[in-house]
Amino acid sequence: QKFGQHAKGVMRREMAAAQFCLVPEGDSPDSSRVYDAVMQLCIPVLLSERIPVPRLTGLWQRASVTVPARRFLSMGEQALQAEVRAQPVR
Repeated sequence: QKFGQHAKGVMRREMAAAQFCLVPEGDSPDSSRVYDAVMQLCIPVLLSERIPVPRLTGLWQRASVTVPARRFLSMGEQALQAEVRAQPVR
């Protein structure tokens, strides 16, 4: 558990230093990574359309980016950056 706490701390520091944070689905659709990204003021890049997020208001859609996992896996770094920057995050 000590290692897990250390890894989580490293992840949070990296997220705090980034503008965009990749949020994969993981072993279940519900993931704390979305909340970790938001808490570190990092724009979540959701790599699945199955991650449950509050989509009831336009606010969440303006504060996150979604890239379907299949498309993400076939993209290079430059294509991913272009995709992320093309979505209207405000």
